[in-house]
Amino acid sequence: MPLGYFTRLILDGFYSNFTNCHRNNKDPYYDNDLIYVDSFRELLKSSGLLNNNPYSPKQIFVEFLIHQGFLKAKWCRRIVDLLLEISEPFNYLGSTLQNKDDILLLSLLALYRSMGYLKIKLPLSNSSYFEKYKLIYDSFDNSRTQTLGTSNPIHLFSIDLSRFGYPLRIFSSPRCIMSIFIQEQYSYNQSNFVITPKPGDTVVDAGGGWGDTCLYFANLVGPNGKVIIFEPFKANVEIIKHNIYSNPNIQTSIRISETALWENSSELYIEEDRLATGNTITNNPSKDKRNYLVSSTSLDYFVEANKIDKVDFIKMDIEGSELFALYGCINTIRRWKPNLSLSIYHRLDDISTIPKFLSNLNLGYKFFLKHSSIHREETVLFASTDRF
Repeated sequence: MPLGYFTRLILDGFYSNFTNCHRNNKDPYYDNDLIYVDSFRELLKSSGLLNNNPYSPKQIFVEFLIHQGFLKAKWCRRIVDLLLEISEPFNYLGSTLQNKDDILLLSLLALYRSMGYLKIKLPLSNSSYFEKYKLIYDSFDNSRTQTLGTSNPIHLFSIDLSRFGYPLRIFSSPRCIMSIFIQEQYSYNQSNFVITPKPGDTVVDAGGGWGDTCLYFANLVGPNGKVIIFEPFKANVEIIKHNIYSNPNIQTSIRISETALWENSSELYIEEDRLATGNTITNNPSKDKRNYLVSSTSLDYFVEANKIDKVDFIKMDIEGSELFALYGCINTIRRWKPNLSLSIYHRLDDISTIPKFLSNLNLGYKFFLKHSSIHREETVLFASTDRF
C-alpha cells in the first residue's frame, strides 16, 4: 500500500525524534503524575484492526525494542509502517483536515501519544507558554476561594481577567484560564480560517465546567447573543451561577440546563473524577467510583421544547460523550448547520468517528484542528460549512 502524506509525516517524525530525551519537558504548574502517554500497543488495540493481523502488539513491541538502535533499519521501517497503516483514526482525520498546519499538528499529537513527552515536545511547550502561565498563576487572589468536593476537594481561586483583555472576574484554576482565555481553545483562527462565535450568536455550551467557557462565549456574542449551558454536576452548577452573578456587566442571556447532553432523554450516571471538570457520563457505572444519577436530554428535544429560534455554534467538552450527544443533535445540525467545536481527546476512536459522523450527514462540513496544552488533553476538532 503506498504511503500517504500524513503517514510519511509520522514516519519522518518517528525517526527524527526517536533518540530525543526531553527531561525538562515538564510543566511546573501542573501535576505531572496526570500525564497520560499512549503506547503503540494501546494505539493498535484501540484501532480495532488487529484481529486479522499476524503480529501481536506484544510481539511488535518486543521486536521493535530489540532493534531500537536501527541495526536493521529496513526491517524496523516495515514494522513502523505496519503500526501506522493500522492506526486508522489518525490517518482518517489527517485526510480530512483543510489546513496543512493542522496535519502537521495531528502528526505531532500521534507521535506524542506513541512516544511520550520525553521524546516529543508539543508546539506550546516553550518559554512563552510558561511565562504566560506564571503570570496567570501570580494573578490569582489566594484570599478568595471556592471549594468543590469532599473526598478530593478542589480549591478554586478568584482572578481578575481584565489584565488579559476580558472584563471578567471568576473563580477557576490556572490550567482552565490558560486554555480557555489565553489559548482560546474553543475558537479557531489560523491561516485565514476563522471559526468562533460572533456578536448576536446563540451558543450551546455542553459541559459547562465552572462557567469559564460560558463567560468566554458571552463576551464574544455580546448583549444580543445567547449562551445555553448544559452541566449536570450540581457542585459545578453552583460555581457557574456564582461566576455568572459576579459579572453583572455581561448582558448576554445565559441559560443553565442542569442536565447532561445525550442522544435522548433518560437517566444516566455521573462518575466523579478527581477534577470536577472531568466527571464522566455513563449508563454503565463503575463500582469503584462515586456515582450520581442525573437527567439527560437531547439537544433536538431541548430546542423544540424550549422554542429555541436558532443555534449558531455548538461546543462540546463532555469527557468522551461527544459522539452520543451528537446523535441527539442531528435535526439541529441539519436545520442550522452551526459551527462546531468538539473535544476529541477523551477517546481515541473519537479522532475518526466524530468527523466520519459529520461527513456522513452530507452537509459540507470542513474540518480543522487545534491543541491547547503541552500534554495530551485539550485537542479540539472544529467543523464548519462556511466558505473560507
